[in-house]
Amino acid sequence: MLRSGICAAFGVLLLSAAPVLAHDSGKPTDWTGLYIGAHAGHAWGDWDGTLETTGGNVGYSNPNRSISADGWLGGLQAGYNSQFKGVVVGVEADISWSDSDGSGTFDTDQTGPAVFSKKHDLSLDYFGTARVRVGLPTGHFLPYLTGGVAWGKTDGDLAVAYYPNPANPPFGISGASTREHHVGWTLGGGVELALGGNWSLKAEYLHIDLGKEKYLFKGEVFNIAGPGVGAPFDTDSFASDLTLDTVRVGLNYKFGGRDEVVPLK
Repeated sequence: MLRSGICAAFGVLLLSAAPVLAHDSGKPTDWTGLYIGAHAGHAWGDWDGTLETTGGNVGYSNPNRSISADGWLGGLQAGYNSQFKGVVVGVEADISWSDSDGSGTFDTDQTGPAVFSKKHDLSLDYFGTARVRVGLPTGHFLPYLTGGVAWGKTDGDLAVAYYPNPANPPFGISGASTREHHVGWTLGGGVELALGGNWSLKAEYLHIDLGKEKYLFKGEVFNIAGPGVGAPFDTDSFASDLTLDTVRVGLNYKFGGRDEVVPLK
């Protein structure tokens, strides 16, 4: 429901702004030049991976999980456009900070009195892209397609609980964490509206595939009820693909000659 509302607002924003902000001079926008800006939006996606343990996944008939995540994002962008008659070609780089996170739990099959439960908490701290943009300007609108490389930094935490008997409360036996860097690709599109005074407003969708990384959890055993207190814990990993979809709006300022806007009467 939230995603549907965000996507709807995303499309309505520029459509509602156009009648108020459109030029009446008849002079088309010159998109050539260097620009900088800021953006905000929403991201959602999945870590699709497999739990791996030293010695094999004993007790796990289904070690595969899809851990969903979503959250808000905000960041900065910079780029350069060159206009060739009816085509605008440019490059853009950006970085976004995000609070997207998700969690998933792996439980051993109930074949005996003892059960292990392993909870993964994963978060996307920030990500960036470096892309080519190709657009076909229409009046003061610039619809465009875009694609390029993407990268992101993630964090993961693992908490392991042990149930000596399913009827009794569990107690923790270990905790671990990891930090990974993903590299992949992105494709998407958007539309930019010239506001005049060198300002422009854009709305954009990106699909981001950050590729596969192996999350190697490292920590220590902390079960005070048994031996091995403080012993290293490094038996678990989570080999996972990370994909995202994002919608965002941004405001850009282009350096160079100014183009005045007269509101429609």
